[in-house]
Amino acid sequence: MPCSFLIRIFILFLSIFSLSLTSSCLPFSFNKNLFMNSEKGVYFLGQTDTRYFQLTCEEVLPFYGFQIDIYENSQLASEVLTKWKIKDPFIAEKNMGFLESKVRIKIRGEILTESFSLRGGYKYNCFLEIENVGYKDNQYTLIPNCEDFEKYIQMIVNHLREKFIKYT
Repeated sequence: MPCSFLIRIFILFLSIFSLSLTSSCLPFSFNKNLFMNSEKGVYFLGQTDTRYFQLTCEEVLPFYGFQIDIYENSQLASEVLTKWKIKDPFIAEKNMGFLESKVRIKIRGEILTESFSLRGGYKYNCFLEIENVGYKDNQYTLIPNCEDFEKYIQMIVNHLREKFIKYT
C-alpha cells in the first residue's frame, strides 16, 4: 500500500512538472487564475469529502455575512445556496450607476463516483459560483466585475480553499 501511494505521488509530480514545461507552448495561457473563470463567476475550490463539505460551508459563509438558504443533494452533486446579501456598491459599481448591489453564492460539490469510502463518504470537486447584481434603471442586472469585487471574492475563495485543504 505505501508503494502505490509513492507511485501516485511520483506520477502527480511528473504530471505537474511536464505541464509547467509545456505550458509556454500551449495555445492558451495558464496563470495564477488556474481553475478560475471570473468572467462567469465560477471558481475551483479544491476537493473535500462528504463530512466536511457542509461543515466548511457552515463555517466560512457566515464569517462573510452570508446566510445559507438551501441545501440540495442529487445523485451527482451537493449544493449550498445562500440568501442574497445586500451590500453597498463598490466605488466602481457606483460609477457605473448602480444604487445598491446584492450578492449570492452557490457552492457546488460534484461527486467523484469512484471515491466512496466508509470513513468519509464520497469526495467532491468543489466550485464556487457567484452572482453580483445591482439596482439600476428600476431593475436588478448583473454587474460587470470590478477590481474591488474581484479582491472581495478572492478573499472568500482563498478562505474556502484553505479549509478544503485542511480537511482533505
